[in-house]
Amino acid sequence: MRKINDHDEIEVSRLELSKVGQNIRDLIETLDSKVQTLLAETVDDNGDNLSELLSQFEDKKQSLMDSVGEAVGEMEAYYDDRSETWQNGHRGEVYHDWYSSWLDTFNSIESMTIEVKWLTEYRDNGDVTIDVGVPDDIELPSEAPEY
Repeated sequence: MRKINDHDEIEVSRLELSKVGQNIRDLIETLDSKVQTLLAETVDDNGDNLSELLSQFEDKKQSLMDSVGEAVGEMEAYYDDRSETWQNGHRGEVYHDWYSSWLDTFNSIESMTIEVKWLTEYRDNGDVTIDVGVPDDIELPSEAPEY
């Protein structure tokens, strides 16, 4: 074959496809603008929108990490200041387990993240869903070692 006979028809189809693609891009841009407005205007009972709540979550998480981190540091220093005999004894082992549970709690807090995903699937019609990954609540270890 030396020449495509249907070149003009193929070009018309390509242009139609390109136009639909551009229409989709334009519509997505409009939707994005409306979603941004909706996100800013939709608030909880306290008047906070999603952006403000995500910021509050990070602030509270950091504050909790600071407090727990300081306590864990003090626990570690206390344990390290004790004699090897105490560390290897019953009280030292119980204390170390308690310290370890607080360290695990600190690591759990540190790894907490919130993800908000907008998922769009095209089937017969476009389905849009919002998926939010909010971490589970954590429980704090006991206030003192339980000897």
